[in-house]
Amino acid sequence: MKYLVVALLAALSTQVEAQEDLMQQIPKQNRDSVQRIINDYSKQCSGYQDVGENRKLKIEEDNLKQIKLLQGNTELTVLDASFDCPGVGYMWSGSAGSPTYLIIDGVIYEMDRGSPYPFNISDTKTVLINWHGGNDCKTMNGQSYPNSAACFSSMFWSDSDKTFVVFNGSIKVEKRFF
Repeated sequence: MKYLVVALLAALSTQVEAQEDLMQQIPKQNRDSVQRIINDYSKQCSGYQDVGENRKLKIEEDNLKQIKLLQGNTELTVLDASFDCPGVGYMWSGSAGSPTYLIIDGVIYEMDRGSPYPFNISDTKTVLINWHGGNDCKTMNGQSYPNSAACFSSMFWSDSDKTFVVFNGSIKVEKRFF
């Protein structure tokens, strides 16, 4: 029994150290915002656990991603809320993903589920590509698209406006025969 207790304490200590290491990788200007989001999910997790259980929310390396946007040399922190709530599970995750937060200069933006992928389109501009389930998309002739199929959108951080820019319309693409 003594060895089991020592092993559990060592595992908990290692997990706390790993979470502290993850927080140190976040740019200083974004750490407080990330911590506020994590604290909110921790509070929710505690509310779902059995009385007296009080096990800590598990934050793993794949919950956090750092992206350097070329415009303004901007540090973007992406927080994917696919956290494990011990005794409950991954309660914020589903087939469409988990809530995703984008943090720039301490400002928090929430986007549809899914972590964006950076793509440098020039020496000074990075576009973020987002995966969506097909339900969010249509074919070029306006037909519904199956949710199991991949669909993509993009967004751009405007450093001068300090906000994300997205296309809010449809692109006209027509099949032509010549």
